[in-house]
Amino acid sequence: MITGELHLIFGSNAALNDDHVDANDTPFLTTFPYLARPHVQ
Repeated sequence: MITGELHLIFGSNAALNDDHVDANDTPFLTTFPYLARPHVQ
């Protein structure tokens, strides 16, 4: 979804049209609240 929005903003500049986020860094939980733990550095 973000990649499509970036395409609308930057047009055909392929270097700027991708957020380079291909997957979550941690899996979602299998029980409620289903959210993964926050990323902390």
